[in-house]
Amino acid sequence: MVDSISYNLARRAILERTIPSYSAIVCKDGSTVWAEDASGKTIASGEAGVDDASVIQNAINSLESGNVMRLKAGVYKLSEGLQIQKGVHIVGEGYKSDKDHNLGAVIEYEGAGVALDFGGSDQFYCGGGAQNITLRNPSTTKQGTGIRFQRVALLRLEHVRVQNFKTGVEIAGCWEPYVSDIQVAECGDSASSSPAMKVAAMGDTSADQTNNAHLINLHFGGCEYIALSIETNCYRLTFKGITAEIQYCIGIKNLAHDVDFTNLEIYGGNPCLQLGDSGVHTHRVKISSGTLYGKEDANVVRVINLFDSSLSNLVIMPVGGHGIDGGNLYRVAFNGIIIRSTKDATDKAGFYLENGRQINVVGSHIKDVFSRAIYAYNINGLAITGCTFEECAKQTGHYTVHLESCYNAIVEGNTFYSSLADYPVRAVYAKNPTNVKVTNNILYGYLGSNPISFAGTITDSKVAGNIGYTTENSGVATFSGDGATTQFSIAHGLVSTPTKVLVTPMTADAASDFYVTADDTNIYINYKSAPPSGTDNLKFSWYAEV
Repeated sequence: MVDSISYNLARRAILERTIPSYSAIVCKDGSTVWAEDASGKTIASGEAGVDDASVIQNAINSLESGNVMRLKAGVYKLSEGLQIQKGVHIVGEGYKSDKDHNLGAVIEYEGAGVALDFGGSDQFYCGGGAQNITLRNPSTTKQGTGIRFQRVALLRLEHVRVQNFKTGVEIAGCWEPYVSDIQVAECGDSASSSPAMKVAAMGDTSADQTNNAHLINLHFGGCEYIALSIETNCYRLTFKGITAEIQYCIGIKNLAHDVDFTNLEIYGGNPCLQLGDSGVHTHRVKISSGTLYGKEDANVVRVINLFDSSLSNLVIMPVGGHGIDGGNLYRVAFNGIIIRSTKDATDKAGFYLENGRQINVVGSHIKDVFSRAIYAYNINGLAITGCTFEECAKQTGHYTVHLESCYNAIVEGNTFYSSLADYPVRAVYAKNPTNVKVTNNILYGYLGSNPISFAGTITDSKVAGNIGYTTENSGVATFSGDGATTQFSIAHGLVSTPTKVLVTPMTADAASDFYVTADDTNIYINYKSAPPSGTDNLKFSWYAEV
């Protein structure tokens, strides 16, 4: 019979024992690799560096959906890729941040297939994922895929490094994936059109979509072709915190719908960001916050066939290319965009927009663009409001805002400024405008001789209320008659000879028979006979408009 003290000690040991946080664990030493279950029973074993793949695969095959397989810290060399089809989680040990220089569990694979292949193309799987793992291809030849998810619901991919694969990460046909803190280095391949990271669908039906995804803190370095490609038939995706220092490839290419990007830092892109493509309509994309620094002579942002979307609070740094190059845009808003050009380039604009409807450029700041700050062609419903333009349009004959064959457009409440005498403000040029209003803007600093100009066929268009470019004026003028003078002049202060002049006498002596003429400086009141003498006896109200 066990005494009470021994019984209680034994019971306490059972109750307080550490329960393993895994269903299987894979370990290796200098010569052996082995897998065991949570009770310590061996699942498989073999020669380290030779049998790593088969031992890990046997451990995976022994598990059920929702189970965890842990990888002890070390380098595991795969002779073939691993298949994970039961919703299994693979968790590495010893993974730390870069500053600790500790990669923890490392999987090396240099084949043409997939190192970690979750799910499959034939049915849907639930759960599973990978955490705290480094995947790398040790070969000098870039090939294969690091990690792939196909038809997996509720997957989790966290704290994973992927290096030197044609495609580092692929997520296809997945529902509600959660991806966080991923580093993708030296992936992507131009020759095979392989992006470094791809989010895609498995087909055209709703069951084939990747949707309701959350991807946070994605980091790309030294990638080719496309760093992050989001393909068609994907919906409701959220990206937060994307950084990329890339080798002159496309930073982000998005063809999906209902996508929200926040906090982008992309350097060296060609372009940094592409929304839409030829023959593909992309809907409801929102970009907010970030810095985009393009490759030299490349356009920084490309938007084409884009609908019901917005870009806001972005700093865009073109180095010889367009800041934003857009075509076929419908109901697209650009809010709070800062564009600062760092290289003088002819015929390269801050915004280059062709064809579309209902486009707003609001509250933006554009500086040092050698050519036009905004070029717009064949836009119906364009609003450029509350923007600041500094020292743009230095190219001979160019204007800061150039509108060509635009309809129902307003340029209102903007500020145009130049501190350079050799490059004075040339604010707005409109060719063949229809219902175009240039109103209530401020022009200051050095001004060109004709800072606002309309040309071609002008229909229902107007320039009015602009400070620094006065096109209408009014006032009251008072003169003293001397009985001999028949002409009195009023300086109208307009930019050119007014086409409309109204002069109304306000005193009896002023109401004699007269007619009015004007030139580019004055309004002239011409009497047929001199009005009578008197002090301030001739008083007129006047209005003039170019």
